[in-house]
Amino acid sequence: MTLFAGPEHEPYRKLCRELRLEREFATFDAVLQPDGIVLEWGWWTETQTHGDRVEDLVWLPRSDQLDDMLEAAGASPGVCVYGDRELGYTAEGDHGGVMQRGQGRTREEAKLRLWCAVAGRAVTA
Repeated sequence: MTLFAGPEHEPYRKLCRELRLEREFATFDAVLQPDGIVLEWGWWTETQTHGDRVEDLVWLPRSDQLDDMLEAAGASPGVCVYGDRELGYTAEGDHGGVMQRGQGRTREEAKLRLWCAVAGRAVTA
């Protein structure tokens, strides 16, 4: 799986490692193995070997899943993401009448940082 595997996604993978978001994995979910390899959940279940543990995997939410997380956290469903690969991305959304912002090198990182702001999750990554 090449989704989230490129160097531009390293900050996103690092952020997801720090957050370790809870999730019952489903087909087409992107997961990060302890060795840094990104796989699709269904592929991981077919190729796991003795000693591989689901507890060691980190969920890497896709953009649509991040939209659902933002909506569940009370952010406006019309989250705006703008920017480009050169300058990075900014995600903005209204949360209780206050505009919140998240910035990152990819759309997913910007949305996840916005979710952290809305959900009150402090991160160091």
